[in-house]
Amino acid sequence: MTQPMPRNALGRAGFACALAGAVGGLIPVVGLYSWLVALTGVGLCSAGIGRFRRGWSTNYGLCVGGIVLAVVGMLMSLGNGWISIQR
Repeated sequence: MTQPMPRNALGRAGFACALAGAVGGLIPVVGLYSWLVALTGVGLCSAGIGRFRRGWSTNYGLCVGGIVLAVVGMLMSLGNGWISIQR
């Protein structure tokens, strides 16, 4: 019997959202709302880690990297908002 194909879509989508949130955190106007995209990335990557623990996926490293990148993106977005308010 063959093994089913791993389902890695949640980890990839989470990493893409985290990357978009981190890049958006650098742009002044977009950065005010990019934390929402980064938060979505955290949720998707967390679901991807859950799939890895059940043995349904194989991209644990991408999910962990996505969570770290999303947290950095959220911090950049919050810093961007704080700088915008101070002006």
